[in-house]
Amino acid sequence: MDSDLGKISNWNEGALQMLRFHDLQKEINECNVNPTAFNVERNLYNYQIILNNNNSLFSEASPKFKPDEKKGGMVRKRMIEGFLESNPIHVNKPNLNHEVETMFSNANWLRLKIMLFGYNLYVRGLLDAHKLTSPDKSDPSRAVIDM
Repeated sequence: MDSDLGKISNWNEGALQMLRFHDLQKEINECNVNPTAFNVERNLYNYQIILNNNNSLFSEASPKFKPDEKKGGMVRKRMIEGFLESNPIHVNKPNLNHEVETMFSNANWLRLKIMLFGYNLYVRGLLDAHKLTSPDKSDPSRAVIDM
């Protein structure tokens, strides 16, 4: 036992990080099927989950990013969050029967959809540029299996 002290660990955090990236991206893809739907399990709209997961991907990978890449991600994140603060997609308002009714703003949704898509492309591009995604045939050295 004592002979193992001070040796390099066989534990690889990178494998778990890849799994986290995979899970976040999978959930983004699932939410993109109907991004304006309310997700009962998470108690959020799917577009909110998409934004949160993009923020998580960005945050998780940010130690690898250059300062200008970090700044670009933060600008996009703040822009979307600021937009949602002043331009909500769903608003709860009382109707004439004093019941709460959820109103949907198609104009706000169309603008948000473009911003979310751009943010997702930016984050995925950074993950790919920093080799934090699955390997492809152009880089067989990163493959788990022989390519």
